[in-house]
Amino acid sequence: MRGGRVAKVMAWVMLAGAGLAACGGAGGGGGGGAAPPRSEFVGVWGSDTLPGAASVPRLAVLEIQADSQAALAIEFVGRGIVHHPGRWLSRGSELTFQPLDRNREASALPLVWRLDGERLVPLRWDKGLFGDAGLPLRLGGRRPAASGPAAPQAQPGAAPQPADSGREGGP
Repeated sequence: MRGGRVAKVMAWVMLAGAGLAACGGAGGGGGGGAAPPRSEFVGVWGSDTLPGAASVPRLAVLEIQADSQAALAIEFVGRGIVHHPGRWLSRGSELTFQPLDRNREASALPLVWRLDGERLVPLRWDKGLFGDAGLPLRLGGRRPAASGPAAPQAQPGAAPQPADSGREGGP
């Protein structure tokens, strides 16, 4: 059931965002005279089911917070969730998400989207990590209640974390 999986991925994104806030945040929104982030980017953005390597479908959820923090979670359906905490900034109608490692350093090439109504259209990304089509996203609805322990952050290129088999409706 897609709705249950999206809710689970969104719950993990909320936990990752809470973890970033607890450790002092993910840094500024670009500094160097960058314009303040645009409020229309703030929220939860989700994908439809996307094709993945080895025929493993995936879902993506990106949570953008007003304080320049962000968290991207990608569920490889039936295999687990990979978490990418980071920071974001905007310039005009473009949104840039920079994944960060545990030391809050850039851990992969940034992902860049263009805002088109309630959709984020991929412009630039690491095709080796995020596929040929990137991660087209649409503005999500409500934020789910977070539950359970936060999963460890995955490093880019790492294998997906195993699903928690004790959780109802696991991937």
